[in-house]
Amino acid sequence: MWVYLDEAQQPVWVEASSHGSYASMLLEDGTLPLEGGHPMVYSQPGKHAFSPTPHWVRIYRDIVFAETSAHAGEGGVLVKQMYAQQITKTPAADAQVAAWLGEKAFLPTMKFNRLFRVAPEMLVPWPVLDVWIPSRVNWWIDQLR
Repeated sequence: MWVYLDEAQQPVWVEASSHGSYASMLLEDGTLPLEGGHPMVYSQPGKHAFSPTPHWVRIYRDIVFAETSAHAGEGGVLVKQMYAQQITKTPAADAQVAAWLGEKAFLPTMKFNRLFRVAPEMLVPWPVLDVWIPSRVNWWIDQLR
């Protein structure tokens, strides 16, 4: 999630990752999803996707259920083009990742009632995260080997 602040350090825009891209986290009325001045978003079960309300996730309920259960892991190692030269994607790695994710399959409750607070020490600037992502994916591929 990227939070843009004004001069007074107040959020003026929020966007978050959504299936390899990113999306605005504006609510239907055009406001930001803030609670106590902090952004509040919802995480799609089993995915790297966020939304400003659970409604977005529920719209795709059947896809969410399929991708977290019967089709869990079918894509193998998912690699964005920007990391294609840095992440080791091979048929063997795809098979290992698919098998591991298949073992982790689950059926989400679609109840969004657990709050996860992000502490300041958990935040990193984009340049740090950008370097960390491919190294972490490669680390996991090595662990599954």
